[in-house]
Amino acid sequence: MSHKYSQKPEKCPECGSENILNIVYGYPDDGLDKKAQEGRVILGGCCITGDDPKWQCAKCEADFYRIKKEL
Repeated sequence: MSHKYSQKPEKCPECGSENILNIVYGYPDDGLDKKAQEGRVILGGCCITGDDPKWQCAKCEADFYRIKKEL
C-alpha cells in the first residue's frame, strides 16, 4: 500500500509507531553512515528515480511518499 503525505507523518498508519525516519539517497559519507547506524536516517541507495519514498517507518518499514504540489 502506498502512503502519500504533504509533510512527514507523525505516526505510521500501519503499526502506529511514531519513529518515522527520513530516507536519504546517494552515496553516504562517514557522517551519514553513522546516522544510519544510530537509527536516525534510512539509507535509500544510490539510484534515484524521481519517484522514491521520502520517509520510512523504522518499525514496520512502511514507505511514505511526498505529495508533489502542482503549480
